[in-house]
Amino acid sequence: MKRILLLYALLCCFGAPARAAERPNIILILADDMGWHDPACFGGKAVPTPHMDAIAASGIKMTRFYSASAVCSPTRAAILSGRYPLRFDIRDHFPDDETHLPRGILTLPSLLRRNGYQTAHVGKWHLGGLHLAHAKNRAASIPGPREHGFDHYLCQNEEPPLRPLLGKERRLYRDGGTCLLRDDRPVPKSDPYFKMHLTDIIGAESTRLVEQFHAAKKPFFLNIWHLVPHLPYEPGSEPHWSATAAPGISDDQHRFRSMLAHMDATIGDLLRKLDQLGIREQTLIVLTSDNGGVYEGDIGPLKGGKTDLHEGGIRVSFIASWPGQIPAGSSNASGHSIDLLPTLTAAAGIPVPVEAKLDGGQSVTPLAKRG
Repeated sequence: MKRILLLYALLCCFGAPARAAERPNIILILADDMGWHDPACFGGKAVPTPHMDAIAASGIKMTRFYSASAVCSPTRAAILSGRYPLRFDIRDHFPDDETHLPRGILTLPSLLRRNGYQTAHVGKWHLGGLHLAHAKNRAASIPGPREHGFDHYLCQNEEPPLRPLLGKERRLYRDGGTCLLRDDRPVPKSDPYFKMHLTDIIGAESTRLVEQFHAAKKPFFLNIWHLVPHLPYEPGSEPHWSATAAPGISDDQHRFRSMLAHMDATIGDLLRKLDQLGIREQTLIVLTSDNGGVYEGDIGPLKGGKTDLHEGGIRVSFIASWPGQIPAGSSNASGHSIDLLPTLTAAAGIPVPVEAKLDGGQSVTPLAKRG
C-alpha cells in the first residue's frame, strides 16, 4: 500500500492517462553519476544548467526521488522492468562480460512498442549484449537493446579491452565515436559520428530520431542515457570548456563542470527541435540519474555518494515536463526508479499486464483516472 500511495503522488502530477489517439511522445533522459545538487534547479552553483532548469520550471521537480541502486546497472534494469534489480540477482554494475539483463522480461520499451510506439535507445547501455560476437549472432548469444524492446539503438561497443583502454587514457568521450554499434552493426569510419565527441553524438542522434519519428506520425519513446558526468573526466567540447573555467578549481572540477554544461546544451538542442516541429506539448520529458554523485559531483547536504546506500548514493534529481498536463511546481513526494514504467505507461493510457510482475504500483492506474 505504501508503494501504491507513493506512485499515486507521482502519477497525479501527470493528470489522467491519455487516450490512444492522444498518446504522448515520451523522452526519458538518464544522466550518469549526477549528484542530487548538480543541476542549478536543485541548488547547484558550480555550473549553469539552463535547459534542465527550463524543464523543471515548466513541470515538476521531485526532491525525494530515489534510484534503485547506488551503482548503474541495477538501476537501469529497474527502470526498464519496473522491478527491483534483486529479482534478477543484479547487485552491481556489469563488468562488460557475459552478464546481462535476462531475455524475456517485459520491459517498458517492449510494452510501449506493442501498443504502437516507435522506440529507440541512445547512449550508455551497460545491461549486456553489446559485444561484436553478440551482435553478429543474437539467436546463439545474449540479448541487447533490440531484444528488450527497442526498434533502434546507438551505443558504444562494450567489449573489452577497447572501452577500458579509452577510459584509462581519458579518451572515452573525445574518441567515443570510434567504437559505436548501431542496430547490431559497427558504425564505419566513414560515418560523421566516428570523429565526434560522444556527448555530441548522443545529442545529434537524439534530435535526428525525433525528426525521423515525427515524420512517421506515430508516438515515440526515446530513451537517452548519457554517460556524463561519469569518469573519466574529460573536457567538454567548446564553448563549454572555456565557459566553465573558474579561478581556484581543480582540473578535474573544471572537466566535470564542462561535461555537465555540455550535456545540458544537448538537452537544449532537443527542446528546440521539439519546438521547431511543434510537438513540445505532445511530449512528456523525464530526466533523472542512475545513482548519486561521486568525486566532483555535488550531493548537497546528503551523506555518502555513489556505491553508498546513504542518501548521497541513492537520492537523485528528478524533473518532468508535459506542457498542459503537468502543473508547474515542486514536490516533496517520494518516488523510485521502479515507478517509471507504471507511471509512463499510465500517462500513455496503456495497461500493464499481470505478466509484468511489477514491484512499482500495479494498482495505480484506476486511481489516476479518478484524479
